[in-house]
Amino acid sequence: MKTSIRNLRLLILVVAAFCGLGVAQEAPPEKHVKDIRTEQTQEVILASPLCQRTRENPHTASHIRSVAPATLEPDLSSLMEKSDEVILVGDTITSTEAISPSQQDVVKYYDVQVLRSWKGSHKVGDLLTFALPNATVRCTTSLANGEPTFTTLSGVSGLKGPVWGAFVLFLRHSQGDEAQLTPGLRLTGGDGLQGMFQVSLDLHSHICNVAHPRKTGECSAFLEASDIPVVDLYVRDPLSKEYDGMPISSFLQEVQATADSLGYATQANATK
Repeated sequence: MKTSIRNLRLLILVVAAFCGLGVAQEAPPEKHVKDIRTEQTQEVILASPLCQRTRENPHTASHIRSVAPATLEPDLSSLMEKSDEVILVGDTITSTEAISPSQQDVVKYYDVQVLRSWKGSHKVGDLLTFALPNATVRCTTSLANGEPTFTTLSGVSGLKGPVWGAFVLFLRHSQGDEAQLTPGLRLTGGDGLQGMFQVSLDLHSHICNVAHPRKTGECSAFLEASDIPVVDLYVRDPLSKEYDGMPISSFLQEVQATADSLGYATQANATK
């Protein structure tokens, strides 16, 4: 009888542990720009402690975050190894600014569509959202110059220009305290700034432009044959010397070769 009771208790513990493991492994739902806008309306942002503090200051408020050199990856291989997602995307679909969970900074979220994937769970055609720790929010409803705003900048020298065009992105999930700044996906290196390679599309390259939607496979094929140079957007990126200014077709070959050397499978281009 004692043996049966002991076995029953053991069975209950095993079942409970199994159920607990299932709950722990269940990933939180992925948030996109529309979800973030719903949560952080203008009213919510204006009422936030961050904006309240900003309005008390007669000058524009900002927070310049330091970037630890140790967070920069020295080569494409290590950048890819540290990444959870390595993808080619078209022009950004939409974006929004929001206050970070810590209430100490503001970040910008971008929605993009996956055209090609070398690593990660997102498939071709998926909508993916990532965050940059560089953003500005207005803390009044007025659009006049000089009205209180709050800006977060990561590093004195951050990005070379605005985020637009097509991109090869190296992304990873925020870990630990990082989620208090950029929950979800962020650029892999440089405290959230290293891992964005831009293809500046001109007016004649609107095959990849969300204003002129085309099949994702057509955009990917266009870039694979294009001589448009890649722009490594992060000023301090050590990879700039090797890849900044390289034709996108050559850079895509470099990314493919790196993925092959690390044993990552490439998803086929979409035809839809």
